[in-house]
Amino acid sequence: MNHTVRRRATIVFIAATALGSCRQPVAGPTSETMTAADTAGIGQARADMTRYLLAGDATAVVAGYADSAVFAGTGSATLRGHAALLAFLQTALVAAKVTTFELQPILVVGRGGMVTEVGTQYEVVAPNGQPPQQVWGRYQVTWQRQGGQWKVLTDVSVDDSTHPGASVPGK
Repeated sequence: MNHTVRRRATIVFIAATALGSCRQPVAGPTSETMTAADTAGIGQARADMTRYLLAGDATAVVAGYADSAVFAGTGSATLRGHAALLAFLQTALVAAKVTTFELQPILVVGRGGMVTEVGTQYEVVAPNGQPPQQVWGRYQVTWQRQGGQWKVLTDVSVDDSTHPGASVPGK
């Protein structure tokens, strides 16, 4: 798959899988300040964004990002704010369908209204007119609580390979 399609597929959200489908992350040094409600709120935001992504709803996915969000992905320009994210994602979802998107948090740390999550990702993307492609990578997302909802403030993603060895722990 070319880098443009992979970059576009990556924006479809690095934190877009429900916690229930992920193995439990390792608690970090400040995780004791996170509440069960924080964990559940982030999990719900992630599940909602996954559902919207798989449905191809760019507007709903972008609504899960803070107004001032920044996205940086493999081979793409740094995107700032809803308008840039929406334009990028709308183009991406026309060019390819994301059929699978899974995150595996490794570390989740935070306090107050800010939480950072680091992990590995796996996605299956079907560019128009091409067979589906599997992509593995790594991500770091910073969540910020805004008005009682968890929003993505920063989203950094690295596509490692089209095989799992480079990004899957233990392989």
